[in-house]
Amino acid sequence: MNKLFKRLIITTAVFMSSITVAFAEFKTDLQTRFGWSTNFYDVIWTNSDYWGVEDDVFYDFSFSLANYNLFKLNNFFSVGFMETFSIDTNDDVVFSFLFGPAVALQIKDIVSFRLGTGLDYMNCNLKYDTTKDYSIKIKTDGWGYGYDLQAKFFPDFPFSVIVGNRYTIIVPSDGKVKVNDTDYKKSDLTSTIFSFKYYVGFSFNLSF
Repeated sequence: MNKLFKRLIITTAVFMSSITVAFAEFKTDLQTRFGWSTNFYDVIWTNSDYWGVEDDVFYDFSFSLANYNLFKLNNFFSVGFMETFSIDTNDDVVFSFLFGPAVALQIKDIVSFRLGTGLDYMNCNLKYDTTKDYSIKIKTDGWGYGYDLQAKFFPDFPFSVIVGNRYTIIVPSDGKVKVNDTDYKKSDLTSTIFSFKYYVGFSFNLSF
């Protein structure tokens, strides 16, 4: 029993030591990003007064904050998690929040390629002006899938430059629709909303 207990202690110590060595460095950052967002939507909507099919493309200014938290496995690979919050605004306003696991591949101290993917929440206020005598506004939200892919230059420095893109897709089933100057009314939606962003930005980096 004593031998078994000693072996258990030794095995646990070796295991904990390997974890400590494997995760010898933890990296986190705060990113501020600016870019251009292309938002596509295809919506079939119905309420008590109207029925319609609308699709359009919006090109919006995008601002986002992001954070990558990575545990260094070796000189090349890191794993962890990330989150990012973004606002797109022009004629329409789109809020989105992505969080999930992340991986990184680093080439010396020159560049780190990073990918985060997971659940993505989007809240949309969409405006659609037709060539006819009416305009449509749609409010909806929902959960979907998204990813964030970026290149971070000089990742071991206190400050870095980043470039990347972010993708989101949601499939909401209900929302509110406003036609011309009428009030918003709850509507059933059959819709797919995509958002694709290109961005550049700056990152403040910390290592522990």
